[in-house]
Amino acid sequence: MNRIKNFFLKHPNITIGIISALFGFVTALFANQVSSIIYNIVPSYSYVNDQGMFYYMGELLVLGKTPYIDFFDHKGPYIFYYTALGVLLGGRIGMMIIQTITFGIFYYFLIKVMTLFKLRKAVMLIPLFFIFALITASGQSPSDFEINFPFVMASIYFYLKAIRGDHEERNFIIGNLLIGITAGISIHLRATDVMVSLGMVIYYGVRQIIQKKYKAIPINALVCIGGIALASALPLIHSFTGHFTGMMYEACILNNFKYLANSNADTLRYSLSVRLMVAGLAIVIATLLVTYKFRRKISLDALLFYSITIGFSLVIQFAIANYPHYLIIVFPIVLAFFIEIFSVTTFKKPVLIVTNIILGLATLFPCIYFPINHYNVQFKKDEAINNYIRETISKEDRLEGKTLCYQTSSAFYINNDIVVSYGDFAVQINHMPLSQKYSFEKLKEYVLSVNCKYLIIDKEYAGDYFIDWLKNESNLKLIESNSLGSKYISIYTK
Repeated sequence: MNRIKNFFLKHPNITIGIISALFGFVTALFANQVSSIIYNIVPSYSYVNDQGMFYYMGELLVLGKTPYIDFFDHKGPYIFYYTALGVLLGGRIGMMIIQTITFGIFYYFLIKVMTLFKLRKAVMLIPLFFIFALITASGQSPSDFEINFPFVMASIYFYLKAIRGDHEERNFIIGNLLIGITAGISIHLRATDVMVSLGMVIYYGVRQIIQKKYKAIPINALVCIGGIALASALPLIHSFTGHFTGMMYEACILNNFKYLANSNADTLRYSLSVRLMVAGLAIVIATLLVTYKFRRKISLDALLFYSITIGFSLVIQFAIANYPHYLIIVFPIVLAFFIEIFSVTTFKKPVLIVTNIILGLATLFPCIYFPINHYNVQFKKDEAINNYIRETISKEDRLEGKTLCYQTSSAFYINNDIVVSYGDFAVQINHMPLSQKYSFEKLKEYVLSVNCKYLIIDKEYAGDYFIDWLKNESNLKLIESNSLGSKYISIYTK
């Protein structure tokens, strides 16, 4: 035991790497309800709808389908690459490997930031517990935010090293390269997430001007642009060869912003809650910044860094507020801020114990609740639905693109090996106003064509213009069945 202990003491980076890999694996295990080995089938309830879509698009990409032509989403192609890599490496196991690496790298640099500020081990648990609970409880994995998490956290680490005077020029260059890569991925993923990179670049430019270090600005600008070009190369080459460059940028940039503006009652309700969260977080951070600067416990450079990076991100988040999970991308910087605050704060032992117990319970809750809900409630429903689909629709029709699910979960596709032939396979009502190619009228044309033989509708869906048309004008017939699954879904055919 002493030899092992001495080894880890002599090799701190290996120790951090092992701890990070373990945290990464456990995060992938409990945060991902789509492909985690905990779940035997993909749950179809709305809490994992987007994640199911992302994983299914990875499956379609592996099958040789072309993004934006054979399947559509307003996200950029990096989410397709991310899940497709998991599918290529073995599906569920492959996705677990990819996510363990992704989250592992994120945790590695998060812990490196904590060691940079020499946090006590008991205090280190607070940021680790918090971010683990946030990721697992949000139910947004596999998702777009996690692709950028390692690059964002790593760039923050190198920036903070430079701010603290450790090989300033070298660490800023590394940080700006990573920021460029983050921006390039964001542009080809969810364009609004580029705000994190912009905030850090704005800070760097302002800082160098204030300190009259003008010479470093051009080289760092070139490095940052190089990072953007590096991250943009794969989607650009893929889109040029696949002839979907225009459609890609229309979807992941223009449609991304249109999607934010396309509000309905649900998104307006979400917007209000997100804005309240953003405002509350901004007030807490601003108060702490002023208080700790007044007490001379935080440097002017650090004050500038957190004010600009967090402030800029929260202003943009306030402006585009639609869904709470959009905020997750900001939390690496928020965590770094609180780590620095914790490093100059004296915690009384009882406070530390109570805080860790509360956060520890917060991490346990989603790890226990979601699996129990799945096997006690959701699994029985999904098993019935899947049996009904398989006994009604032949394997040939499922594999040859003859089946479309309307306003339902992508889990129906994944669990039943359904390959679609309609690009907007999710047929989300907030997608259709964004694209002429996937309007209601185009959907009706497809349903009436020879390419569509079956249409699956979730009975819990309240209905809309298309449902009225389907029932009253389309001449499609509702399949009558005594199957248990027919309680939950309706299947129409010609």
